[in-house]
Amino acid sequence: MDAANKSARQDALAATGKPRLKLARIGHVIASSLAGSVLLAAGALTSALWLIGFPEFVPPKAGLSLERLLDLVKISFGVVAGVGAVVAVIVAYRRQKIDEAAAHRAEAAEARETTKLFNDRFSTASEKLGHEAPAVRLAAVHALAAIADDAPTRDLRQMVIDVLCAYLRMPYSPNPGQNGPQSERLTFAGLREVRHTIIRIISARLRNDASVPWQGHDFDFTGTVFDGGDFRNITVPSGKMLFDGTEFSAGIIDFSDSHFSGGSVSFEGALFGGATIYFNASNFSGAEVVFNKVELTAGQMDFGEVAVTGGKLGFHNSLFSGGTISFISATIKGGTVWFGTTRFNGSRTYMDVMRIKGGDLIFKWVSFLKGEISFESTEFAGGMTLFASPKFGGASVQLDKAKFEGGAVAIDSVEDYSRPPVLPGGSPLGLSLRLNAQMDRHTLSVMKKFDVIKQV
Repeated sequence: MDAANKSARQDALAATGKPRLKLARIGHVIASSLAGSVLLAAGALTSALWLIGFPEFVPPKAGLSLERLLDLVKISFGVVAGVGAVVAVIVAYRRQKIDEAAAHRAEAAEARETTKLFNDRFSTASEKLGHEAPAVRLAAVHALAAIADDAPTRDLRQMVIDVLCAYLRMPYSPNPGQNGPQSERLTFAGLREVRHTIIRIISARLRNDASVPWQGHDFDFTGTVFDGGDFRNITVPSGKMLFDGTEFSAGIIDFSDSHFSGGSVSFEGALFGGATIYFNASNFSGAEVVFNKVELTAGQMDFGEVAVTGGKLGFHNSLFSGGTISFISATIKGGTVWFGTTRFNGSRTYMDVMRIKGGDLIFKWVSFLKGEISFESTEFAGGMTLFASPKFGGASVQLDKAKFEGGAVAIDSVEDYSRPPVLPGGSPLGLSLRLNAQMDRHTLSVMKKFDVIKQV
């Protein structure tokens, strides 16, 4: 604790942003100032004589007249007044510096006291977070949130955020179910409320109307098991949000109406095994939001009505073997929506009524093995939609009811055409299909009936 207090004092001093004041001895300062004044006066006199050509001085007559005596007296008083003025300026300046030093010491002392109070409050609340009673833990969570709001520095606030996120990452006993002992069911419900309260507290401070915003901080939920959570209407302008290796096992995790304008959000390796996760009406305008190596076995991932205007929304090396993934009424105006080395092996994927007006919708090295992928009433009006080296191995890929209105749509270098996608008849505007030259002749002959085919 002593080391922590020492570090906190150093942080408090650094937070003032002012160097430590060192004053020279007053005698040395006055002597230096008077010497400087004499040298300055001598320099001024020499310069004046130089300008008038160094005239010859005529020795005065013997005796001292009253007029000359008065002149000497005036000069003496002038010199004394000048010296007094110099001393007064030095004393006033030194008094000002002493006052500034006193104010600085008071400010540093206040910062140390504030940091000490923060550390005391933080230690007390952190200890209660491990209490057996859920009610005590709940009180500790609210106390930690208030402490983070009052944190004197950004680093100290991040420390509190890290503790709250770490609590969510901690393992806990599973739901005993309706047939479990009542005491276990009550305990589980209480601890679940603690976890959901942490999520609500974090979300509230990631919204634009938060009195003390936590936007721009890092949030590490790696390995957390989510059985619900309200992240609606949050804004992520920078920083990192990590959901890597998380498990969405049940309940509703809601990111609807959120804005991802910067930073990065990662769900790498996450398992969606029964929960419903909503991103409805969210805006992706600059952040990198990736679902790499995720697995959807049950439940629903809903990106309905999202707007992608910048950044990247990516699904790389993922597996969709069950459940539903929906992009119904989504709009792509910029940025990239990317599916790379992804396997559709049983999920129902709805990309109906999408509007592709710019940016890129990319399916690269994607295997359509099982399930359904529908593009009904999707408008390809701009940008690029590319199926690069796809494998149509059994899933139903339906493009026949899409609207080709000028955007480039390319199915390029097909590697497997066991179950061809359902394409519209004729030659839709912007659609091109290029098969791999190594495909067997039978498949090529079957595909000749489509006017859109370009063989290489």
